[in-house]
Amino acid sequence: MSTQVVKANFENVEPELEELIVSSYGISSVPKKLPLKAVSDIGKLLKLLLPKSVTKVVIVISREHIGSDQSISSSVKSAYQDVVVTVMFSHKLDKDTLLVYYK
Repeated sequence: MSTQVVKANFENVEPELEELIVSSYGISSVPKKLPLKAVSDIGKLLKLLLPKSVTKVVIVISREHIGSDQSISSSVKSAYQDVVVTVMFSHKLDKDTLLVYYK
């Protein structure tokens, strides 16, 4: 089964999150939108999708997944040891959607 990657934009998150992602983290890239159901290991999937030169990753998921930030962060860091990983939660996102911003 292949994972479909769809380009997303800042319409999917709150304006406050957009401002924080751009100003605090310096990330203005168009995020990758992934179906959470299709992701068994976020770190392995991101290693396939993102460039090797990634220095920062911001993952935005639904607030329904509060408490899963440590496992997501650990998974990404297992694929990219030197990357700064931030997990944020949005009430606008569908519970099965994962947005990945990177720099």
